[in-house]
Amino acid sequence: MRIQQLWISTLVSLLVFAGLASCNTTKEDDPDYMVSSNVAVSNFYIKKGTGGLSNIDSVFFSIDLNRRLIFNADSLPKGTDVTRLIPVISLPGSASQVRIIMEGGTYRTGEVDYLENPTDSIDFTGRVTLSILAQDGVSACDYLVKVNVHQMEPDSLWWDRLAVTELPARLPNPIAQRTVDFDGHVTTFVAENDGTYTMSYTDEPSSAQWVNQKIDFGFVPDLRSVAATDDRLYVLSDEGMLYESVDGATWTATSQQWSGIIGGYQDRLLGLVKTADGIYHAEYPVSEGFVQEKVDEEFPIEGYSQFHVYSNKWMESPTGLLTGGMTQSGRLTGATWGYDGKMWAKLSTHEAPAVKGGTMIPYFVYRNNSALWLSTEYSIWMFVGGQLADGTFNRKMYMTYDNGVNWIVCGDLMQLPDYIPGMMNTDCAIVSVAMSGNFEPEGWTTKASKNLPGWYRVNYEVDGYDVAWECPYIYLFGGQDADGVTYNTGVIAYSFGKYCANKAVQEVAEKDVAMAAAVYGYYAKIYFAG
Repeated sequence: MRIQQLWISTLVSLLVFAGLASCNTTKEDDPDYMVSSNVAVSNFYIKKGTGGLSNIDSVFFSIDLNRRLIFNADSLPKGTDVTRLIPVISLPGSASQVRIIMEGGTYRTGEVDYLENPTDSIDFTGRVTLSILAQDGVSACDYLVKVNVHQMEPDSLWWDRLAVTELPARLPNPIAQRTVDFDGHVTTFVAENDGTYTMSYTDEPSSAQWVNQKIDFGFVPDLRSVAATDDRLYVLSDEGMLYESVDGATWTATSQQWSGIIGGYQDRLLGLVKTADGIYHAEYPVSEGFVQEKVDEEFPIEGYSQFHVYSNKWMESPTGLLTGGMTQSGRLTGATWGYDGKMWAKLSTHEAPAVKGGTMIPYFVYRNNSALWLSTEYSIWMFVGGQLADGTFNRKMYMTYDNGVNWIVCGDLMQLPDYIPGMMNTDCAIVSVAMSGNFEPEGWTTKASKNLPGWYRVNYEVDGYDVAWECPYIYLFGGQDADGVTYNTGVIAYSFGKYCANKAVQEVAEKDVAMAAAVYGYYAKIYFAG
């Protein structure tokens, strides 16, 4: 940004020099002389006055010449003092009048002549207008200048809207469910109350348009063991036989007898095998060089969360994570274990709560470096639910910024609202497709949520334009209560967030931006102020 400013300053200096070289020439002497009508602002930034943020001059401002708007799309941290900031404006060199008009400010109102007082501080808490009159004395333009500041607390989850519906089953009151991501689809298996099974899938859960199919496994499946790899679905029978399928409808027995399935890792399935001398790690198909190693005594053998695999450009290979569960000794754990394609390792120094059936949710945030004004994407994980040793449910939301090494309790604003019941064995799906508009599909019932304080609502409206941020949606499917009864009806919550994908929305009221959509569990968008 400084380079850009230097270039502009140099260009302006050259133009000024050229003007000085011909300063003796008058309009009467030069028949080609034209009076300028230019009112375009070429650059804008702000400097710290008596208040404000250090290095605030590095904040990037967008200049929309069509709509006559000047604003920072990436808002300043909550609490930043914007009452005494000094604007630095690259103006047409021939402007005859430049005024900054302040209305409704908390510290100052009135008007500043920018040409005479370019270092005067401006109060940006109210409406600020930059008014430019060209050299011709006729052409004029008014710019609305907006210095946006975060109005929401850091690391907060805004549960704002609810929608209720049922799992994609053929019959009411399903007795079990399992949801996985397979072949680009959200795929749900349901055990119906008449002993049959239904497989349903969709590209977009919010549409409530599921393809339902009655399936015959040909054996009694352990439905909660269903897992997906890149090209297969797997499930264990109630006798521990491993079955595979390419479409979920037709299942074929393998030669593997397992005690548990962990999850899919690329084109391999990870699991557990119980032998006479202990429990061992297993995989299918067996890769070259694989050595069946004995499970660590602290490793969970049941009740662990969904196995999630993530990767980034700095990793040599993807890493799979799971959290919680019960060890061979019957002890509950809250540790996170990681798998790098070759070996397992316990990652946690500060664990999540020791539960079985907890839910781990993959997500991301952008954290700001205010010194350089850079935003960096970080993977985060959240953990919620699960049954504690005393039989009660964990209702606190936990999170980790370092892939499970350190789990911390989320702030009050991120905790689950009272209307979400305690649960275990809930499946999670993350869907990045934006949901917008007034979501009132057939089969869904919308509800009002608890009221939030007025300061919690964000409105970045600038002359009829709302600036909104679409975040991935979190879906929690099903779950069970303390008696093992499957939740068939779930609630979806809505949050209006920042630090995801920046998107300007024209002429849409805030309450209509990304309205709650729907699916079979809870959903939310998360706001991280960083």
